[in-house]
Amino acid sequence: MLGTKKNILLFCILLNFVRLNGQQENDLKVRPILELRHHYVTFRGDIIKSNISASSPFTELAAGIRYRNFDMFLSAGTGQLTTSQYFGFELLNFQSDFSTIDFQFRYKPFRFSKLSPYIQTGIGYSWFSSFTDMKDANGSIYYGWSDGKFKDLPESDFNESTAKELQRDFVYETPLAIDQSTLYFPINIGLEYKISQHLRFHTGWQFTLLQSDNMDRSTSTAAWDHLQSFNLGLSVTLSKRTVSKKQDKPKELPINKAMFKNVDFKEILYSDEDQDGVNDLNDQCYGTPQGAVVDKFGCPSDTDGDGVLDFVDAEIQSPTDFQIHSDGKAWTEEETQKHYNDSIALFVRVLRKTSKNSRPYPVRKYIPEANYRAFDKLLELHPEWNLQIVYQKESIPADLMIFDINKDGRITLQEIETLTHRLFDGSEKGLTQEKIQKAITYVFQHQ
Repeated sequence: MLGTKKNILLFCILLNFVRLNGQQENDLKVRPILELRHHYVTFRGDIIKSNISASSPFTELAAGIRYRNFDMFLSAGTGQLTTSQYFGFELLNFQSDFSTIDFQFRYKPFRFSKLSPYIQTGIGYSWFSSFTDMKDANGSIYYGWSDGKFKDLPESDFNESTAKELQRDFVYETPLAIDQSTLYFPINIGLEYKISQHLRFHTGWQFTLLQSDNMDRSTSTAAWDHLQSFNLGLSVTLSKRTVSKKQDKPKELPINKAMFKNVDFKEILYSDEDQDGVNDLNDQCYGTPQGAVVDKFGCPSDTDGDGVLDFVDAEIQSPTDFQIHSDGKAWTEEETQKHYNDSIALFVRVLRKTSKNSRPYPVRKYIPEANYRAFDKLLELHPEWNLQIVYQKESIPADLMIFDINKDGRITLQEIETLTHRLFDGSEKGLTQEKIQKAITYVFQHQ
């Protein structure tokens, strides 16, 4: 019960470190760690070779550093190992008080994972003293009989009537190995679970090879004694507390009242320099022209959203999706058509140049997007426009019907461009440069 209280106290101490340090993950590459491990140990040696004996508790406290996937720490531990086995007619048992100090190294392959396996090894030094329970409370030696009982005399027909049955007192009074010491090599494999940035829980199985054959007294074989243990652990990563520097209170400078003797603060508060009805303190648009209608922030309005402010807009409700003159008026259909004709004229000159020189690259390389796409977008927005007003429609010659891709009875420059690409790509059979030139001439002479 006392050992359990000590373990709980050690866990509380570790958790208290987390609270006191106010730890937060920082950019330190090397971090100090504290670790508490609790083992349940079983012994393997010359006289005890099976799992009959119960495991004994053993506690370690470690301190070290953590760097990336690696932990290195120095640990010290203490415990009491008790083991017992009844073999044939012989009672084999011992109890050993032992302490350890070691240096161990742990590697975890999955650094950022919540759950990661690990492997741990190192080297240590141990001190132990072993005793055996050979006598009962009255000093009588235990003798094992074939009926499984302990008596004060060896089993024989002569002693059968006189031998008295004994009860073990489990007091280990007879020395086996006093003040012995040895090196040992631990190998530990297990899993680590990351509870938080600073708190980790791990569990594993450890094999500890002692460089001694004396813990159980028997040296009948040349093999060293060894320990096996199941262990649980809790590690705390320590880091520097982030301390915010106390900001100095700004110094209050004395006010020279004489500087403001002739200042009219009321005039400043209610002044309106541009006379738009909004005080300068709230005015977001200074210098508004006289007569302009402004909103509550002192900015002129633009009712139709054409980019021309209402006070200079000659057409307050301009149609949407029309180009706008600098005075705010929308372009007429005739102006839009003229602009389109000017644009396709440049496009045709490029086509003629390409056809004349037989250059095998896309015509679009030479054509600004705004020139031959602007009117097409307007047509999409205004399907009611009648193109026949501009173009006189007539039947397309049979050899040029290939250029009327959408079968609307007209050949457009965009359709000629599409066929030109196909010519360069070699994907249109029967198409020649002469036909392309003929189609361009037809568009401007007959349409």
